[in-house]
Amino acid sequence: MRVAIVHDWLTSMDGSEKVVELIHRIFPEAPIYTLVYNQKAMPEAFKNIDIRTSYLQRFPLVRKKHQWFLQFMPAAVEAFDLREYDLVISSSTCCAKGL
Repeated sequence: MRVAIVHDWLTSMDGSEKVVELIHRIFPEAPIYTLVYNQKAMPEAFKNIDIRTSYLQRFPLVRKKHQWFLQFMPAAVEAFDLREYDLVISSSTCCAKGL
């Protein structure tokens, strides 16, 4: 079974990011789709995970000020093409619910 994990943003290690890390331990082959990823702010465990970001990742300042880009996030999450997956796990407090 092909599994994908989706999370709003990975810009700091807080409670919801800990949940994503635990989900990934259950499905270690699953890529994590996220709108924005700040590798410097995340723990070492995330550095070896297949993390796929949205087009928002290319915006200036987005890694540190992702809140400024909230109005673009629903469209960005809808742009992910997840048709190849049998199971998509959405860990979201915001926009990833739009999958």
